Amino acid sequence: VREELVLKILAPHLSLDANMIRRFVQELKLTRRITHRNVIRIYDLLDLEGAHGISMEYFAGRDLGQVLRRDGPMQPDRVVRIVEQVLEGLSAAHELGIIHRDIKPANLLVGDDDTTKIVDFGLASVGQSTKSRLTASGILVGTPEYISPEQITGHKVDGRTDLYSLGAVMYEMLTGKPPFGGENAVNVLFQHLEASIPPVHEVLPGAPRELSDLVACAMDRAMDGRPASAASMLERLRAAH
Repeated sequence: VREELVLKILAPHLSLDANMIRRFVQELKLTRRITHRNVIRIYDLLDLEGAHGISMEYFAGRDLGQVLRRDGPMQPDRVVRIVEQVLEGLSAAHELGIIHRDIKPANLLVGDDDTTKIVDFGLASVGQSTKSRLTASGILVGTPEYISPEQITGHKVDGRTDLYSLGAVMYEMLTGKPPFGGENAVNVLFQHLEASIPPVHEVLPGAPRELSDLVACAMDRAMDGRPASAASMLERLRAAH
């Protein structure tokens, strides 16, 4: 039909890992249910004779990590414009009981006009789970710089898990660096559980206090301290702007 697509190919040696294949198939089944302008559409699972792939919507954009490396810290107005779209996409997913689990700059695609789409629900899960985030292959589900405390400790997760990660992404968008960093992943994980970070408005004098407070709220270690939902956080974001 002459449409441009993206093919996401799982490395052949990973195709031998039954657990990885199950997660790959789960990505297809879950994400196909989400139809929203701010979420990349997933089409089909492909068996490539020894490897597997997924066909998905093509979107001409850079991931947010690339944008930040190129442009540096963002103005608050631009942060709000991008994060609004992420929250709208997350709201649509959460209403279906789908949690992303790995919100990070690399999974947020930004177009030339700042149109933003969430990609890679491959780590998503329906509803709540009390399973450890370590898979049978020893792979931690989540990215150290943005992972929520409950994912690290293996407690139940829900939509507020994605809000924590998005709060960490917002911190980086505004200040130019992730809230936590260290020599290795373990060091970063411990910081999410124990360390405190200076508020955005202290790192970035002149940053809107309401926006700084929202980032701190989203990154509350206690899930109950965070916004109740993506829709609730979106409402607060718009009020802070």
